[in-house]
Amino acid sequence: MVTYLLYMAMPAIVWVLFMPFTKYSVDENDSHKKKYLFVCGALMFFMLACRHYTVGSGDGAWYYNNWLLMSNSSFESLKIIVGDMDVESGYLIISWILSRVFKDPQFVFVFYGLLVSVSVCRFVYKNSEHVMMSLTMFNCLGLWGFMVQGIRQGIAMCICLFAVEYCKKKKFVPFLLVVLLATLFHASAIVFVAVYFFSSLHMNIRDYFITGALVVVGMLLMDYLWQYVNYFINDSYEIGITDDSSGGIVSTIIYILILALAMLFHKNEYDTDGNYMSVFFYMTLIGFIAFVMRYSYNTIAQRVSYYFLFGQMAVLPTITRRYLVEKQRGIINLVIILLCYGIAIYKASYTLLIPYNFFWQVV
Repeated sequence: MVTYLLYMAMPAIVWVLFMPFTKYSVDENDSHKKKYLFVCGALMFFMLACRHYTVGSGDGAWYYNNWLLMSNSSFESLKIIVGDMDVESGYLIISWILSRVFKDPQFVFVFYGLLVSVSVCRFVYKNSEHVMMSLTMFNCLGLWGFMVQGIRQGIAMCICLFAVEYCKKKKFVPFLLVVLLATLFHASAIVFVAVYFFSSLHMNIRDYFITGALVVVGMLLMDYLWQYVNYFINDSYEIGITDDSSGGIVSTIIYILILALAMLFHKNEYDTDGNYMSVFFYMTLIGFIAFVMRYSYNTIAQRVSYYFLFGQMAVLPTITRRYLVEKQRGIINLVIILLCYGIAIYKASYTLLIPYNFFWQVV
C-alpha cells in the first residue's frame, strides 16, 4: 500500500522538492514547468514500465503472455492470429513487430509506460494552468487506475490526447486520422470523434440546451444505437447489465461539482485567448453522462467515459487559477488536493492495484 499511496502523492512531493530551486511557481515559468513534468513523467513511466504483470485485475498477465506468443510467431502465424483472435489488429501487429526485437515480455509495459507518460504530461503542459493539480486528479480520480489495467484502451486514449491539439486548431482531417489510428488499438476510440464538435460550442444557456437535447435524444434511441456501440467496441454487451454498487457515487458528486463550478464562474471571453475552456467543459460533461449511464444501461459505459474525463484535468485548474482571487485560490487549491488524496486513500481499501508489485519483487 505504501508504494500506491506514495505514487498518488507524487505530484505534490515533486512540487515541494522543486520549491527551494524556483523563484516563482512552477506554473509561472515555462522552463520550470517542463522540468517538473519531466520528473513526474519519468516517475509515471517507472511505475508502469516496472510493474509486475499480476498487478490489477489480471489483464496484465494476458498482455504479458500475448507478447510472448507474438515474439515466437512467424509472419504466417501472425496472419492466422489476426484473423482468429478477438483483438484489434493494430495492437497485434505492433506487438508482433516490437516483440521481434524486444523479446522480454516486460517490454509491453515499457512501451506502454512511455506512451502514457509522454501523452499525459504533454496534454497537461499544453492545457493545464495548475500542473500539479491536474496530475493529482489523473492519479487519484480513476484515470490512472484504469490505464494501469486497460492497456489496449489506454493506448487508444493516449493517442486521442494527441488529437486534442488538432481539435483546438479546428483541423478536422488530421484530427480524424489520429482518432482512426486509435481505433486500431481499441475500437471504442471512435467515440472521441465527438470532441471535434465541442470546439464549436460555447458555455452559454443555448449550447447547454442543445447539448442536453441531443443527450436526451440519444438516451431515447439507446436501444437502437446500442447494437452499433457493440460493433465499434467489438463486443456483445447487453443493456441492463449495470453496476448497482455505490462505489461511483463519490466520483459522480465530484463531476457534478466541477461542472457546476465551471458554469458558475466561467466567462466566455476566455474562449478566445487559447484556453479552450468549452472544449474541456463539454468533454467533462459527456464523460460524466457516460459515467452515470453505468447505473442505468451498462457498466461498460464507464469505460467509454474515460476518453472524455481528461477534460476535468483542464477545467478545474482553470477555474481556480482564473476566477478566484489569490487568497481564495491557495485555500481552494489545498482543499482540492486534500480531497483527491482522501479519495485515493478510500480507494486503497478495495483497489486491485494493491499490492503494487514491481517485476523484481515476484519470482
